[in-house]
Amino acid sequence: QFELAKIIDKYDKIYRFRRIYVDSTGLGDALVDCCKHVNATLPIYPINFKEFKTPLYKNLEKQFEFRLINLSLCDEWHRFKLIDQLQAQYWEHGKDHDSPERIRAIAPNDDYPDSLALAVACQDRGYEYTVIPDEFLSG
Repeated sequence: QFELAKIIDKYDKIYRFRRIYVDSTGLGDALVDCCKHVNATLPIYPINFKEFKTPLYKNLEKQFEFRLINLSLCDEWHRFKLIDQLQAQYWEHGKDHDSPERIRAIAPNDDYPDSLALAVACQDRGYEYTVIPDEFLSG
C-alpha cells in the first residue's frame, strides 16, 4: 500500500486531482494513512463504499443493458478477470418488500467490477465533475 501511495502522489503531481476517493472498507483506511504519510497535502477522501455500492451497480447494469460498455478494448487477461468477477455478482433481495436490495459477490474479489462501476458513474455525468456526497465520506 505504501508503493500505491507513492504512485497516487506521482499522478497527483502530474494531473493535480481535485479529489481522490478511496474505498475505506477493509484495508482502505491503511492506504489513506499511507497517502497522508507520503504527501500530507493529497486531496484524498475515504468513502464507505458499501453504502454507495447499490446505486453504482444499478447504473452499471443499465449501461450493460444498453450495450454502452465495450469490454473488447481491454487486454485479454484483464477482460477475463473482469468478466469472471462480474459473473460472481448477484442481487440479494431482503425477506420482505421493505428490505433494500444489495449487490453481493460469491468470489473473494470484486475490485475489477467496483472500479468499472465507479468509472462508469463518473463518465455518465459527461463533462461535469462528479463529487461524491459528504454523507458517504468516512473519517
